[in-house]
Amino acid sequence: DMMPTLLHWLGLPVPDDCDGVVRREWFEEQRNGHDVVFAPSAIEMNREVMLSEEEQREIESRLQTLGYI
Repeated sequence: DMMPTLLHWLGLPVPDDCDGVVRREWFEEQRNGHDVVFAPSAIEMNREVMLSEEEQREIESRLQTLGYI
């Protein structure tokens, strides 16, 4: 529960696939009124990113140069 609680405490969105819950009881009364904001997970956001064929080739080339492929 720490990660979603800390993200909420910092005013940041909590990824919707995050394990745990926001522990609202740990906050002062003034903070309890704030709704938890959820955001798509990084995996979900990456699905929305579409690269052109040229960009894909460039990334593969760089990964090969670095020895990852």
